[in-house]
Amino acid sequence: MRIPKGGSRPGGAWTPERIEQLRGLWESGQPASEIAKEMGTTKNAIVGKAHRLGLNGRPSPIGPPLSAAERAKRALTDPAARSAVLAKATVEPKVTEAEVTPARPTYPGGFRSCQWIEGNPTRDDTCKCGRPVVPGSRWPYCPEHLRLATTRATVKAQEAA
Repeated sequence: MRIPKGGSRPGGAWTPERIEQLRGLWESGQPASEIAKEMGTTKNAIVGKAHRLGLNGRPSPIGPPLSAAERAKRALTDPAARSAVLAKATVEPKVTEAEVTPARPTYPGGFRSCQWIEGNPTRDDTCKCGRPVVPGSRWPYCPEHLRLATTRATVKAQEAA
């Protein structure tokens, strides 16, 4: 259903006076939500009309995209950024499944088979992966699950220990 101009829209139709008021408020830098309150309409109506009028866009509150160097620098100082970087940084094990042999226990708990839980742990139909673990690893996982379970930071800490 189409609403006729000046119909039951909040704030009414876009008259030349209201458009000039919008231009002035927009160029003064007021937020769209404040302009909407002042003009008696919705924020979306303000943003849409500003877009159709070709008014200058506002800077994003999120900020511009950072370069790789800026992200790395921020990751060193910002704990939230550091955890985001670590969450994305997974390690590809250098061991193929053919090289994996269950020769000796490699996990402090003595596991020789992968302990990755498959299925829903709250139900009775769960089981463990059972494939051989990566030799020399401190983790009780096969190569596939080791990739999912570790990040570069955990591997670096493991190598340093």
